Amino acid sequence: MADPVLLDDEKLVKLAKVVYNQEAEAAKHCKCNSEIERSNCIRETKVCYNTVLGLLDSVKQLKKEYEDGDKNLSSIANDIFSYVVYAVNNALQFVSNYSLRNHYLDKISENAKALIRALKEIDPNNVTNVQRLAKDAIIFRNAMLEYVRKKNRPISRYFAKWLKETGLSFGKLTQRYQNKLNFQGQFRNLEDAKKLQVYNKIIEASGRGRITVNQVSKALGATGMAVLIFTAAIAVWDVYTSDNKLQTAARDTLQFIGAAGGGTLGEYAATALATGLLGAAASPVFVVAAGIVGGIAGAYILGKFAAHLVDEVFSWGDTDNITHLNDQIHFYQCCVAPAPNGNVLARPIARHDEL
Repeated sequence: MADPVLLDDEKLVKLAKVVYNQEAEAAKHCKCNSEIERSNCIRETKVCYNTVLGLLDSVKQLKKEYEDGDKNLSSIANDIFSYVVYAVNNALQFVSNYSLRNHYLDKISENAKALIRALKEIDPNNVTNVQRLAKDAIIFRNAMLEYVRKKNRPISRYFAKWLKETGLSFGKLTQRYQNKLNFQGQFRNLEDAKKLQVYNKIIEASGRGRITVNQVSKALGATGMAVLIFTAAIAVWDVYTSDNKLQTAARDTLQFIGAAGGGTLGEYAATALATGLLGAAASPVFVVAAGIVGGIAGAYILGKFAAHLVDEVFSWGDTDNITHLNDQIHFYQCCVAPAPNGNVLARPIARHDEL
């Protein structure tokens, strides 16, 4: 995948439209378990598109509202605007599964609403509160920009070789870097700020560079951390699966599900694991999560369960010991559909070319 392209808000609207059109068309022709499931997929692509439009419009109006007023508040509005633009760039270009992207956009929307509400309710004469909000807005803006910029930096050869030779599971990888930070207990029980530090430590160790995120205020902590943890976890997952054999192992699985007109996640995982190519580090949850987050051969597992399952994996920092998910995936129905590459589609838009 090529380097990220930072599109402005107007070009992001164009990218969202192109991505939506291609996803809706793919959903119309993919083999699903039922027409109801197909309709849900098509509807979800439209929801994703509308969420992008609503997000960008809200921060565009915010920026305009404050541009001629108090300089401090205007600066905060600009930082909120930039943060959302960077976040939408990340969502459209690097989260190809639209079920997962819609979930990610919901997190971004909640945080953007909290920032906007805080700005509208603030007393401009309260210097302490204005400075605190300004700091929060800058943290989110800078962090998101760094995640986007570092997304496609290749991981170091040493780190890639080490991952391959050790055969660490995703859970063992997060545990290793949790230990390096001297955080006690199980990853899933850590405070969100500590989970974020663990994920960022792995990104740094991989050679993609350091991402520093200072503590945000408690008022914005919940929604803000949800966005940052998800963004960092996606980046770590990309690092972890960069040299994984899932691509090869699951090609036959995609053909199986497609030919059968859909299937269950249990069938999908069992077929991929039966190839014997994934090794001892693989688990059913890992196989399914990889099919949702990273896709296989340009196709992605779709369904309402996607967001819940991936959230659980990222919250636990594990794919091996989530026993309740291992039981659940045997019953979830799924379908597979090709996904447009938002990063590739962004390039002609950036050059003002017509698609």
